[in-house]
Amino acid sequence: MIVIQAMMDEFTCPWCADWYRQTVKKEKGSEEDFRLYYMDRCMHGNVSWLENNMITNYMGALHQALLDISDWQ
Repeated sequence: MIVIQAMMDEFTCPWCADWYRQTVKKEKGSEEDFRLYYMDRCMHGNVSWLENNMITNYMGALHQALLDISDWQ
């Protein structure tokens, strides 16, 4: 499982993703098959329509995470 957490997410706080990571580790006994990616200067969702040079679009990270999970062995 890969979780991508936006640091500027307007719907949830960044430490919620770490809470989820700790919960997975507690339940499974390991976090070997869990990754947490934090994205700085990103908001929740694809906000490319904002045309704001202060906010980064997270779609590249999402695509990379999908590639990473498909390569995971």
